[in-house]
Amino acid sequence: MDKLNILLWSSKGASTAFYGGGPIAAFRLYQNRDPATTRLALAHGRAEQPPHPEVFDEQHFVTGLWRPADFARNGSGAGGAPHAALLNDLRLVAAKANFIARARGWLQQNANRYDVFHGIGIHADALTPAVCAHAAGMPTVMTTLIEGELNRPSRFASLCGLYRRRMAELRAVSAVVAISSNIHRRLLEAGVHEDRIVDLPLAGVDTELFQPIANLEARAALRAELGVADRPTCLFAGTIQGRKRPHLLVPALAEMRARGLDLQLLLAGPEHDKGYAQRMRTEAERLGVAEHIVWYGFTRRMSELMRAADLLALPSEDEGMPGVVMEAMASGIPCIYTDISGARDAIDDGVNGAIIPADGSGLADALAGYLGEPARMAAHGRAAREKAERQFSNRVVLERYLRIFDNVRRLRPPGA
Repeated sequence: MDKLNILLWSSKGASTAFYGGGPIAAFRLYQNRDPATTRLALAHGRAEQPPHPEVFDEQHFVTGLWRPADFARNGSGAGGAPHAALLNDLRLVAAKANFIARARGWLQQNANRYDVFHGIGIHADALTPAVCAHAAGMPTVMTTLIEGELNRPSRFASLCGLYRRRMAELRAVSAVVAISSNIHRRLLEAGVHEDRIVDLPLAGVDTELFQPIANLEARAALRAELGVADRPTCLFAGTIQGRKRPHLLVPALAEMRARGLDLQLLLAGPEHDKGYAQRMRTEAERLGVAEHIVWYGFTRRMSELMRAADLLALPSEDEGMPGVVMEAMASGIPCIYTDISGARDAIDDGVNGAIIPADGSGLADALAGYLGEPARMAAHGRAAREKAERQFSNRVVLERYLRIFDNVRRLRPPGA
């Protein structure tokens, strides 16, 4: 059989050099593919995308796609004057429109070179190109990122019919990967037919890279190497921003101190919202817990931080199926996660982790429950590792994607 020729469409790129669920997961999904049976091309809009010849057979830079963080670096960040925020929005709209226009032209010329289009995310910069590819006879598979992608946009966009158009485009693609049961339900509500929805994570987890620490002595040595105190540690892994709500961990940490429970908070991720991060620091100082918080920042040592931690807490308000949850499970530590998209697909509450209400209440009690019962925390960690190996390993997830691609390829009309 001929090689399966995949076009990976990821407007924000695909690399572990970037921070964000989409680019990292898109890269990790394919990093262990078999080049004897597949060929992979990446189309993107990120000028700083590394070449990664070990993963991609070819790359195509469609055109630059500006991101809000770029505008902040140019001195017009979200914390500036209202006219600066409006200017940012207009720049982003113009950049996306230019990207989509270039994408249409590129796909008209190149769609017949590939067997399947795999799009990351269902915003216009991925979905509109997918529809162009589909119109050219190319099977299209879209993977959702977070549940919020299915929310209605601004009133202006709704009045212009942009949301209705996007949902119509989504219904036209060959298959949609729902990375959580919540997203599956929302896709059905949007009119996507059941037989076009596939339940699958965006990417699996490298269960060899992310694995449990051998023993307490090894953990103490690793903490020393990382510059972290050898004491009970709760890890938060992700960007420091309002959507992920790491600020909820600050009063929870203070509550642990009030209950006489030792705990330090390890924050691993870039500060995407500087004002938000500063408010967290101010609150930590006010509550007297600043010295118990380690701001680790952006890091490529996440697997080591997972092994150095006792548990992970992710009190987000909106996610899809967070890769860090699967990574923590593979690392043999339990997760405390809000009852939002992906929670009940990954975590069996009271078996391999703890699910708290979506508003974040119950966070302190969940932390105290684990700190007060180390044996239960260890048992949940072992159960988490078992589930990660069984359901979320890179090999298992990639094999399922390749089966989807092969199935939709068979539906391609002859000569298309």
